[in-house]
Amino acid sequence: MAALAWVLVVAAVGSVTYLVVDRAGQGIGDTSTSRPVAAPPTTTPTVSATSTSPRPSRTPEPTRTTSSRPRPSADSTPAPAPTRTTTTKATTPAPPPTRTTTAPVSRTKTFSTAGGTVVATCTDGRVRLDSVTPRNGWRFETDNEGGYVEVKFRTVGGDEEDEVEVEVKIACRSGVPTRVGD
Repeated sequence: MAALAWVLVVAAVGSVTYLVVDRAGQGIGDTSTSRPVAAPPTTTPTVSATSTSPRPSRTPEPTRTTSSRPRPSADSTPAPAPTRTTTTKATTPAPPPTRTTTAPVSRTKTFSTAGGTVVATCTDGRVRLDSVTPRNGWRFETDNEGGYVEVKFRTVGGDEEDEVEVEVKIACRSGVPTRVGD
């Protein structure tokens, strides 16, 4: 019983949908309601090399196309009247030319030591410290002096005499981060 009710509902909804789409589609593509838009025929004089009197030249007139499709009955909804659309192209000044700038070239390099890892980048001949990661049991200090960066790794705890120190100095050489001597 429920299946029969379901089939009836689906059939009813399908029929209503078909009728709505069919009504909406009537008149679409019917060329009998459209009117060609053309400029009126013009006559322009032409002069022949062998003749001295001007002869008019006619532009062919547009032809009208009719359709054999039946028009809707009087009780149906009339098709909307055709509309005329005119497009005008606005003239705007061209935008000024854009300047292309190249981004500065950057080079990044990683340095690994017993005390940890240092990542540095060179951009436009200047070195920048990106990150410092000490190993377990180590700490670090950084300094940025005179065209290079310096990172000092030291072991944590213990006496100063037992402390181990690893120093890394990095400068830009030919645009590449390079470890330099003490």
